[in-house]
Amino acid sequence: MKRLKRRIRKKTNYHRRIRLLKSGYPRLVVRKSNNNILVQVVKYDGKSDKTIFSVLSKTLAKYNWFPKPNTPTAYLTGLKAGLEAKKRGIDRLVLDLDMKVSSKKTLLYAVAKGVKDSGVNIALDKDVVPPEDRIRGKHIADYAKSLNKKDEKFSLYSNMGVNPEEIESIFENAKNKILSEK
Repeated sequence: MKRLKRRIRKKTNYHRRIRLLKSGYPRLVVRKSNNNILVQVVKYDGKSDKTIFSVLSKTLAKYNWFPKPNTPTAYLTGLKAGLEAKKRGIDRLVLDLDMKVSSKKTLLYAVAKGVKDSGVNIALDKDVVPPEDRIRGKHIADYAKSLNKKDEKFSLYSNMGVNPEEIESIFENAKNKILSEK
């Protein structure tokens, strides 16, 4: 039996992939780097995968959101991708985890929650989705409030001119701007 190169290199789980392809629905693929979150909707056309569209988290800057790869950014990127899918007539997606080990309440599921909240049908168990306060960035605001103002700065946000204690209201404003583009 011929061993497949992508399986040897641990890039593709062919058993999982065939199950996803048999569904016939486009796949929601999420990739995270140190600086961005990439959300793609991919369709198999019989010969190869075709990317229907992509959304990068850095596009959230036009909604006054800072594109750092965290849970609120993942949710907003998923929300934007879901709205784009609706515009293109895609009403159902299947989450493609690829070779990732699935852990509950991770960034991957925050993206899927954003897609689901946009109105796209995607199978998603409530137990795996991050809590609402984490999606809104409350954990970031709480951490910023816990720092001693004299000794420490929350440099990640302070360098961007953002008060991390106000991140929840900034999140809501960005979410409303994205939803207003429907």
